[in-house]
Order: sequence, then structure tokens, then C-alpha cells
Amino acid sequence: MTDLTVIGGGAAGCRAAALAAKEGFSVALIEGGALGGCAFHEGFWPYRRLLDDVSFIDRARSGGLGVTAGGERYAEMLERMRAFTESMTGRTRENLTSLGVDIICSAARVNGLNNNRYSVSAGERVCESRRLLLCMGSLPVIPDLPGVEKARRDGFMLTPGELLSARPPGKAVISGGAMHDLRMAAWLAACGVSVVLLSPCGRAAAELDDDISVWLSRNMDGVQFVTDAALASIDAGRVTVSERGGGRVIECDMTVIGGRRFPATRGLGLSEAAIATDNGAVITDMTGRANLPDVYAAGDVNMRTQTALGAMREAEVCVANMLGRHESVPYHAMPSVFSGPVHAAAAGQTEAAAKSMGYRVLTSIGSVCAGKGGRDEGMVKLIADENTGRLLGAHLCGRADGADVIWELAAVIEAGCDAFEARRAVTPRSAFAEAAQRALQKI
Repeated sequence: MTDLTVIGGGAAGCRAAALAAKEGFSVALIEGGALGGCAFHEGFWPYRRLLDDVSFIDRARSGGLGVTAGGERYAEMLERMRAFTESMTGRTRENLTSLGVDIICSAARVNGLNNNRYSVSAGERVCESRRLLLCMGSLPVIPDLPGVEKARRDGFMLTPGELLSARPPGKAVISGGAMHDLRMAAWLAACGVSVVLLSPCGRAAAELDDDISVWLSRNMDGVQFVTDAALASIDAGRVTVSERGGGRVIECDMTVIGGRRFPATRGLGLSEAAIATDNGAVITDMTGRANLPDVYAAGDVNMRTQTALGAMREAEVCVANMLGRHESVPYHAMPSVFSGPVHAAAAGQTEAAAKSMGYRVLTSIGSVCAGKGGRDEGMVKLIADENTGRLLGAHLCGRADGADVIWELAAVIEAGCDAFEARRAVTPRSAFAEAAQRALQKI
């Protein structure tokens, strides 16, 4: 018997297994696919690596080296990305093994609780443990629309993972609405692909404030944003899009499914084990606990953050509570980051969300002046409670380096600091940090 069984070896599962093992737990980690899951192989890290390559190419091109991202360069970048993810997977396996984690390569099924032990079948093995952590991740939603089945068979409609092994199209339509979809769009556009990004909400990505969304839509070269829009049907070489006030037909060579995902809980026996779910998602509280004692869930399986960074934070909180440290997941301050030819990041509430929650809202914008002649190259927008000065949200966009200041701003929001306290917490070490300081001084 072990202290902890982790089902799912993605961002959350690997993070939790390592932390628990370092604290002296005996840990079994069950993963039926590739270690690292979606985050390593089709999500955050592959596209982050590709966009880092794009940034290098942009710098080389501006330096007169004549480097391009198209043609053979496209294949070379994909090959470097695959080598990078394979290296990450190998290092993760070595680290977990060195910590004594028992990695089991198999599908899993929860048998239930018996004599205060959770039983999980994994191939020919049965794992028994005092605690259970569910980290199975999620899968893309394939829309139930006319023409989808044929489009999937013909390779006309791809998932984000499938896009990473596809040839570059001339024109692509991405059905999106989340920060990850911006990464796919930026990668394709940098490779010379004409991109149309559909978002069902009124913004480029649901996480972003309206003002940030407007800036991105004007400054992401090669990407056309269509908001309040969704796929209606698919035919060979074209898609029909429904949008506010009507619809349109868009000619394209490829469609990519982004945005919506569903928890990968089918066939795991959760209902038979009496673990509560809602539309397949494991129901958890702010501490990561499910409805049964010593059962936790982190990552997309609970559908609360749907980001690799959020999944790892949830995993950290789950392990902390297993150790009796009484932590909560700071969902109100969880950062989302997009870094590419342009950058965007968000933490906390948007202006509209804060108003809908009943706050009297005070907003402040600090411009990022990093371009030639000091031209406006982006912004940092802060949302605060007018009555207390407490920071509620932080959103930024621009071309400058230093978007990682969002982590400091997220910590300020999580701690419930006001603008005075925030000014002391943010170090003006970059163009974005200086813009954040200017915005804080106005509150």
C-alpha cells in the first residue's frame, strides 16, 4: 500500500507526485499515455517552444540575417519542438524515478474505498493507497456540426495536438476563445499562414479585459479576429460561421478546434466509486478536495482553470492539504500568459466582471513606451475597488519584454493588497513593470 495514488501524469499529476515524494510519501503515478500529458505534448510547452523559435527568427530577420519561418524552417522548428518535449519528458521521468515514484504505464480504473484504502486497477496491477489524486486532464470537444465527420477523416479539421504534425496551410480558421488559441494563431501567422480566429465571447480570449483584446486584435500581424462568432458548418475548403447579426462563409485550407474541452473521466469508474462529478468534471472545493475523504483533483479534470500553470498550482495546494497545511487555490488571482511576437497576460477580474460582482470599479492604465521615438507599444490595465483601493485585476499587452510582472501583480491580488502596498511589491525592472508602476500611481 502507498500513501498516494495519482491518476494522470500531466502537468498536475507530475507536479503533485514529485512534491508528495519529496515530503516522504510513497507515491504511485498511473499514466496511460505519454508522461507530461497535454501540457508537454500538445498544449502550453510545445507552442511556447515554437513561439520562442519565432521570436529568435524575428530578431534575426530584424538584424538582416534573412531568416524566414516558412518552408523548411517550419519543419525544422517542429523538429526542435519535438526534441524539446521529448527531453522534458525524459527529465521528468528521471526526476520522478529518482524520488522513488512508482510510474505505472497503463489506463486506470477506480475500484472504490475498502477498509480505508482506495483501490485502483492499472493493467494487471491493483494499487491501494490512503489517498487518491485525480489528474486525468481533458480532451478537445469535437463539435457536433454538419460536415465534421468528413472534415476529420479528410484532415481538414485538426485538434491542437494534430496541428503540431501537420503541413502549414495557406489559410486556417481557429475556433477559439481562450489564451491557448492565441498561441496557435501566433505560431501559424509567424509561418506565413493567414489566420482567422473565432471567439464566441466578445474578446480575443475570455481571460482578457476588453481594452487588452482591442489592442491585440490591432497588433497581432496575420491574424483576423472575429468575436461573438462560432462555427456553424464545415464543407470541403470552407466553413460557415455564425456571428452577431448574421453569418459568413470563409474559404480556408484547414480548421483547428480550440477553446472548449471536456474532462477525461470516461471509463474511470468515478460514479461507481461514488466520486461526485458535474458533466464529467470532478467537483472540488477551494482546497482541491472532492466529496470523499482523502480524494483530491487537480488540473483540467475539475475544469476550473484549464491551464498548465493553473493545474500545477492546484496540485501544489492539494499536496499541501494532504500534509495538513490548510491552503486554498487562489482562483481569483490565477495568472494566464501568452508570449509570442506580442505578449498578453491576465490575473484576477476584468473590468466587466468586477462590475458584475457589484464593485465600484476604478481603472488605471499605464502605457508601455518601448518603441522607436517612445511610441505607445502596449499597456498595463489595473482594476481596483474604488472604496478600498484593493487591486482586483491586472491585464497587460505589448511588444516589450517583461510580461512576467504579471506574477507579482497576481501575488498582490491574491494577498488582497491595495495600490500603496502593490507599488512596493512591483519592481520597475522592465517596460511592463514600469507601466504597472505608472498605473498604480494613478489609483
